[in-house]
Amino acid sequence: MNEVSEININLNDVVIQKLLATPALLLEELQAQGQLAHLKTYLFATLSNKDGGPTYTNFQVKNFSYTKEHNKGKFRISFDIERTYCCSDMESSRTDYIDFDFQVVDTVLNAQAKYFIWELSN
Repeated sequence: MNEVSEININLNDVVIQKLLATPALLLEELQAQGQLAHLKTYLFATLSNKDGGPTYTNFQVKNFSYTKEHNKGKFRISFDIERTYCCSDMESSRTDYIDFDFQVVDTVLNAQAKYFIWELSN
């Protein structure tokens, strides 16, 4: 499964201008509008290896850019994938990211991304 993740966030011009100065506000909007849970579900579904019960933590928005003339932009969400292996008391964590392209239509930010898993599977 490697379909596209879509998130839609209701915004206004003031919020978009605030995002340019403080991209972390996007996470607050994602959480408030239930889109962060949707993203976590998408990320989990794309993993081929679900050993260790992977969970997603430490979300951060980076590289937020927006061109008002075209009503388009992009941003990256980085996150940690944490696993706990119950039979061996081992834990692991790694950082990954997903890049989104978005368009603002009226007052809705429509973002799309395709998550690429950076691991070898033999």
